[in-house]
Amino acid sequence: MEYACISAHIDDESEVLSCKTVKAKKNHSCCECGIQIEPGSQYWNEKIVFDGKHDRYKTCLDCMSVREHLLCDFYYEMIWETVREFIIEYPEDLPWAKIGRLTPLARDKVCGIIEEAWEAAG
Repeated sequence: MEYACISAHIDDESEVLSCKTVKAKKNHSCCECGIQIEPGSQYWNEKIVFDGKHDRYKTCLDCMSVREHLLCDFYYEMIWETVREFIIEYPEDLPWAKIGRLTPLARDKVCGIIEEAWEAAG
């Protein structure tokens, strides 16, 4: 059975103060995959409050496609760990149709994780 989406089973929530796609004016790092977001590139910028603490998360558009298409919920800075754990624990339940909706780079990374899991399963 294919899952509708991958869940991180979050019990608590952060309050999103603002979120939008912006164009980088300087170098930033993606909070999820760590790639360099170059000046002129677009990225997702979120300002949140969690447990009374203000934070800002900058996410590349490839990681955002994973959040949008594969995840029901997530922890910031842990989307790839969540995807990897799901693939290892529930390989028969992968949302295959949604993997096809990812950006090419995100799809390649997810497919790489799937191949690693298949090789490890032997």
